Amino acid sequence: IDEITARLYANETFSTTSRIFDEEMLIAFAPLQADLSDRNLYVVQVFNKETALAAVAALTFMLIAVFSISFAVFAAGLWVLYRSILNKVNDIEISRIKHYYAKPYIIKIKADGRIKWFNRTFRQHLPASLSYKNVLDFDLTTEITEDVMNWIGQQHAFTARFQNIGRVTFIHFISLKTTGGYMLLGDDVTLDENRKDYYRTLALVHPLTELPNRNSLKWDLRIILADKDEFRRYALVAVHIAGLSKNSIGFNESVFNQTIKSTRDVLNQTLKGYDATLYHTESETFAVLIKDLGDYLQTKAWVDQTLFRFKKAIIVDANIFNIDLKLGVFEIVPENYAYLSEETCYDNMMLALNHAKQSGSINVMTYDVRMSQYATYEQVMEDDLAKAIRNDEFEMYFQPQYHFIDQRIVSFEALIRWKHPKYIQESPMTYIRLAEQNNMIIDIGKIALEKSFAVARELADEDIKISINVSPLQIVQVGFVNDLMDSFNQFGLKKHSISIEITESFLMASFDQVIPKLKALQDFGIDIHLDDFGTGYSSLQYLSELPINIIKIDKSFLVNLMTDHHKRAIVQMVSNLAKNLQIEVIVEGIEDERQMQYVIKSGCQIGQGFHISPAVPFEEAKALIKLYNKDKAPLKGLKSKSGR
Repeated sequence: IDEITARLYANETFSTTSRIFDEEMLIAFAPLQADLSDRNLYVVQVFNKETALAAVAALTFMLIAVFSISFAVFAAGLWVLYRSILNKVNDIEISRIKHYYAKPYIIKIKADGRIKWFNRTFRQHLPASLSYKNVLDFDLTTEITEDVMNWIGQQHAFTARFQNIGRVTFIHFISLKTTGGYMLLGDDVTLDENRKDYYRTLALVHPLTELPNRNSLKWDLRIILADKDEFRRYALVAVHIAGLSKNSIGFNESVFNQTIKSTRDVLNQTLKGYDATLYHTESETFAVLIKDLGDYLQTKAWVDQTLFRFKKAIIVDANIFNIDLKLGVFEIVPENYAYLSEETCYDNMMLALNHAKQSGSINVMTYDVRMSQYATYEQVMEDDLAKAIRNDEFEMYFQPQYHFIDQRIVSFEALIRWKHPKYIQESPMTYIRLAEQNNMIIDIGKIALEKSFAVARELADEDIKISINVSPLQIVQVGFVNDLMDSFNQFGLKKHSISIEITESFLMASFDQVIPKLKALQDFGIDIHLDDFGTGYSSLQYLSELPINIIKIDKSFLVNLMTDHHKRAIVQMVSNLAKNLQIEVIVEGIEDERQMQYVIKSGCQIGQGFHISPAVPFEEAKALIKLYNKDKAPLKGLKSKSGR
């Protein structure tokens, strides 16, 4: 009490504890402010101690929580700031090290281009270039169309090539104007320049032969045609290796490539003494640009010399190749044309080459304007062919395949014909080849299959098969096998009533891709005929492995059959081989009685050709069935089974 009294007289604010009514109480004393009363009064508040401390504890806990959260946020902020500063410091350190080890190339030059000094980087890495006295001596790779110092004065960038010991370095400079001259700051761009050189080479040089390619040829032609000041004679000759892909079947890619290179070497030898450039424009095609000709007879002389040189076989990895060349010549006479571009020159050369390739006996064709007219004719034919597909202008003809022993027609080869008066005299091979070039053969092939299947269904009771020619482009189409099987089932055809004919050359060239498809068709009940047998390569090697039912001896072996003992021997040999392999043989192209008799004598049982019957419409084909199969009329020149 004395202590409380003393502190009250001292006018202090304080608190104390005391037990009141047997409870621990907290007593707070505070003097009343003088402006509220002129008397010396105290405000006394009494609290239960536990209640007061509990309130203080809650407040304390809340303050601690707030402080903890604030501290955590502050600590996280400090950590983020620390990491950010650390990264910046690392970046600065990396940049400093990078700068230390890759200092820029610096050259100080005077206003007239004279070099005052090279920095340490230049002296260390390009010591051989320190002999330069003037920037004008630099080997610039940047195309500068004005005075070099004016270019530098305008602070344009440029690149220079520096020869160093064992390598070439490209430095890209920017210029900064300084007192009395310029500071050239350089960066090593050798990697970028080498990459540019690689792509430039890739664009202008054939990678196999390292000869300039088609792009180079057209560029050179553009330069020649742009020079109109002086008349000069030029000739452009395309040289194609005929049949190389077909000849190389069975050999690896290395032999094929080496054959191309050997052809390149021989062509280069024939061009000695000529002002000419050899180009490699396509896989099996070269081009020669002969310049400054006295007259165009010199071109003919080179062509004759080249053909004579290639009569001699070349040897590649112990393999002997007889190279057959086809050449297309275009004589460049600008005054003969209203407009002549590099594209026109190239196209005219290739047009002449295509005519040579289409000819069996002519190896060289020289371009004339009629060839372009022929090209226009082909364009019109292509348009008409597209309309023919839409309008169904096609009809199937059927050529009988006659069995000499059974003396009956056992099958027909279905051949498509175009019912268009404009092309009535055109060989079917012309528009078939055009259709293959433009992928229209897929649609034409579907038409042929559907019409042939309809005929096969009509002949179901006659025990006669229908064989259908299938284009290579059809076979490689995804889904061809399933589509063929579906159509077969939709027409309700008997097993082995349909055969498809595939050429030997395509089969051998696409062996791995095609064989599984042919096996699937054969297992399904569709027979496989190997057409043009003997015109491909490595046939005997794979014959026992091929899923085929019949081989067809190509009609080319019957030309001059009676006077060519080699062809007679081949027909005899193929017949014996087929017997041993238990494969039937059809001989195509029987044109006369003597050929037929020899074929029969050789043991071939089935024949096809004009001597038996040409390809005829279906109604006439039915008449042939009645004549030979029902009425039993003997084939002309063939005795009947009764001997009559």
